[in-house]
Amino acid sequence: MNDLASCPDSVKENTPDITLVPQLTTVINYALQQNRLPILPQITIQNHREQPLSSVTLTVDSVPEILVPYSQKIEQIPAQAEYTLHGLQVKANALFLAPLTERIQGTITIRLSDSFGVLVECTSEVTALAYDEWHGTAFFPELITAFVTPNHPEISKLVARAATFLQQWTGDPSLDAYQRQNPNRVRMQAAAIYAALQEQNIVYSVPPASFEAIGQRVRLCDTIMQQKMGTCLDLTLLYVSAMEAIGLHPLLVLLPGHIF
Repeated sequence: MNDLASCPDSVKENTPDITLVPQLTTVINYALQQNRLPILPQITIQNHREQPLSSVTLTVDSVPEILVPYSQKIEQIPAQAEYTLHGLQVKANALFLAPLTERIQGTITIRLSDSFGVLVECTSEVTALAYDEWHGTAFFPELITAFVTPNHPEISKLVARAATFLQQWTGDPSLDAYQRQNPNRVRMQAAAIYAALQEQNIVYSVPPASFEAIGQRVRLCDTIMQQKMGTCLDLTLLYVSAMEAIGLHPLLVLLPGHIF
């Protein structure tokens, strides 16, 4: 996977006798924070000294405040040894990320200190995406599902219109998902939602060239309905949101340059 970067590939200030080797997520957004995906799942401290390191503190912070400052005490790291920490509870700052309307660049700094000061530090560049930007395929592609919004008010309107179509076609407007255990009934419900979407006359727009790279802006339900325009990504998420709203369980299929 390409989800994680390590400090040796970034700006670093490791000393010859102590080295920090973190696995670090370097693209962060509000969706990542809400889904509690790891930012620093692992870090290895390499102590090349002839003496152990005692009563040291590992700290993680960022500029700007993309992360919540983190600190952890370590009682001892043996001499000439590696010490690996797993599952560090480094958290993204929801208050900073939620209102972010444009992506920004920042830095994450990891330090190991003792009572005398900083022993070693490691700095990596980090990208904070806007609240409505998907990571793309390079970082946690499954986070695309965070933009499925079945409870959005615009979805309620589409679902109500779909029920009207279902009434016209079958004589029964019930959006009862899988309750009847009838595959054709499920298909009719999906088709009714599609018909409700067709009625909106939404124009397809080509996705930007960055579709496969880091960060693609997602039009949420209200934006699509106002602009009457969307990429394959936007329209897929709109359709999936409506399907989930009535209890269906769709799959998102991601191909190079396309999603459906």
